Amino acid sequence: MMTSAAHAQPQLDIRIPDGPARPNRPYRLAYEAIWSGDPLAFSVLPLEMPPPDWGIIAIVDMSAFVRDGLNVVSQTVEITPKEPGEFEMPELRVAYLHPGATPPAENAAPQTAPPDSGAPPSLRAEPFTITVRPARTFWISGGLGVPLFILLCWWFLRRSRRIQPAQDTPTAASLDAASVEQALQRARRCRLDGRFYEFYNELAHAAAALSPSGPGGELAAMLEQRAQHVGYTAERPTDDRMNGDLRDVERALARRQEEGQP
Repeated sequence: MMTSAAHAQPQLDIRIPDGPARPNRPYRLAYEAIWSGDPLAFSVLPLEMPPPDWGIIAIVDMSAFVRDGLNVVSQTVEITPKEPGEFEMPELRVAYLHPGATPPAENAAPQTAPPDSGAPPSLRAEPFTITVRPARTFWISGGLGVPLFILLCWWFLRRSRRIQPAQDTPTAASLDAASVEQALQRARRCRLDGRFYEFYNELAHAAAALSPSGPGGELAAMLEQRAQHVGYTAERPTDDRMNGDLRDVERALARRQEEGQP
């Protein structure tokens, strides 16, 4: 039996592209919360990002996986600069939850920001400089424009087909523990955004992946009913109910892992 007390506090890593940014073009950075041990020991929340005056910033992807034996929750931030120059990336904070325990402030990791009263602990990314160089100009003749247009259409079609299956209900045979955790991360984000129907849909998908050989069969049916109820009535579930349903799926995943299921 694994306990969360044996796990190190999360650390924050930033993956920055090698090339420079360009005006009016997306520039992507990856902020990764990393820890060892039980993947359910911590729940990472969407990062907090003050908007800079020199560009547009948004979270475009959030995923959870295991790399080199470490648990990783990666959030991809897309920045679109408005003009060339040297700009400072604002300080970003990534909050996280420790299910079942609230560690005191003196036990926080050195990279962890001092928590406010009642606020969850968070990781802080120090500001750094981004170089934005002028956009390159290409002259495209009519003969080259048609193949380029076809190539772009193919790329968008392939991207849409690759993204669409994520909305389907996964099966127990094809979904591993990391994918279940990804569904849980999406559910947490839907809850923060106030999308409670999608929150229960993601929980139902995660629970369905644990059945029929695992403990998620009846749980998945119950969560699906709650999703339908929220969808038809537009009723906001209580925080206690949502917390309990989320913990039920997390416990079901932990039981399946203890039983030696993939």
